[in-house]
Amino acid sequence: MFVCIQINSLNRALDIGCAVGRSTFELAQEYDEVIGIDYSSAFVQKCEDLRANGKSEYSMVVEGDLVERKMATVDLSIVSMCVCVCVCVCVCTSKE
Repeated sequence: MFVCIQINSLNRALDIGCAVGRSTFELAQEYDEVIGIDYSSAFVQKCEDLRANGKSEYSMVVEGDLVERKMATVDLSIVSMCVCVCVCVCVCTSKE
């Protein structure tokens, strides 16, 4: 889910539940600033790695114990205005 806002001639987008930032980076092609938010700090760290380096290595299980190494890449020229952040949530329940 994403929200688009225009403030002072800047087009901004907010990507809620951005995971590793794939849709965040796609939105960056059309908007001046994009912020991606996710609950998972591991996803947000991977998003930041992609934004900073333009690539990130990952492993994918092919079958059983067979694992394949892959490389995800993004165009650094479009991700400079992206920010990925982790949102911490505390859920409290009362005992009865």
